[in-house]
Amino acid sequence: MTMNNIRLTYLIDNLLRAGTQTALLYLAEGLSRCGYTQRVFCLNRRFDAGVVGELEALGAEVVVLGRKAFLTGSGWRALYRILRKTDIVQTFLPFSDLVGRFGGKLARVPVVVTSIRARNIDKKQWQLFLDRLTMRWADRVVFNTNTVVDYAIAHEGVRPEQVVVIPNGVRFKEPAPRSSPVLKGIVPAGAPVIGAVGRLRPQKGMDVLLDAFARLPDQSVHLVIVGEGELHDSLRARAAAAGLQDRVHFLGARSDVPEMYAAFDIYAHAAYFEGMPNAVMEAMAAGLPVAATRADGTSELIRDGETGWLVPIGDAETLAEKLSAAIGNPDLRRDVGNQAAIFMQEHYSVEKMVNAFDRLYSELIKTSLRK
Repeated sequence: MTMNNIRLTYLIDNLLRAGTQTALLYLAEGLSRCGYTQRVFCLNRRFDAGVVGELEALGAEVVVLGRKAFLTGSGWRALYRILRKTDIVQTFLPFSDLVGRFGGKLARVPVVVTSIRARNIDKKQWQLFLDRLTMRWADRVVFNTNTVVDYAIAHEGVRPEQVVVIPNGVRFKEPAPRSSPVLKGIVPAGAPVIGAVGRLRPQKGMDVLLDAFARLPDQSVHLVIVGEGELHDSLRARAAAAGLQDRVHFLGARSDVPEMYAAFDIYAHAAYFEGMPNAVMEAMAAGLPVAATRADGTSELIRDGETGWLVPIGDAETLAEKLSAAIGNPDLRRDVGNQAAIFMQEHYSVEKMVNAFDRLYSELIKTSLRK
């Protein structure tokens, strides 16, 4: 092993196109230029072929293995063989965090880095028990926001000396004009558009967003929701029950999300809890004003009234008020969106994120060599 040829293995629950996977792609791209040999071990057969292709184009080896393989033992054998040839294992998402900490200890990987990317209030007690049991085997725990650190120390077995905070990075382009043909045939020309991107699961608060949208007095406004998840059918039913089916559009998972931002007039994010939401970061970087709940990392991104608006978690009425005020004031939307883009450029570049991980890995490898 040399400092310019570190063998790095990532473990991740799935390779669908979502926030954590985007961060992984940015990290793999940056570290490929630093001479790292990279492997990605996906612990579920849920993957986006485009994401896999992008990783492989960066020179990373990608191994996709279903969870059932770990029940039969073949998954553990495959993982053990890979980890025995690994200098650093970096884990992302809850199942991979557990497997990676245990597997890294078993295979005697010199450096084990795990991650916590949200305040995991939905974890079961047995999951928290396993977290506390295995967290001791991590050399460092990377958080993407300061706001969830105390919760992880109190509930997930993290020790203060393990904590490293590395915010997500985001790509930047010049803020696009608020027009795009991507919604042609979906939303009437000239209609104001509220956009939301995220998994359709309880955490993301799409129910709150629908309730807020139903309260808007302007009946010309349309809501576009991009993403898939287990709540898809129930959210569609909720919109229909409120008589909103003609103005709420569920577009599923999309590969053209950057183009979508240019079609939105305002971005809404109603999550109950969060880490550092990539979709909010991307919307702000694209020059969109954002109205969001005051959920963990989101509150680090938005300066209320300056780069967006923050509302109490679960408060559909206040969210509706902020959205309505912004929809009715194009100058306000433009000014807040411009400030959001400037703020993101100053604080949340991909280069800063990659450099922080590179420094962390280099320091940990040097420490392991002295042992």
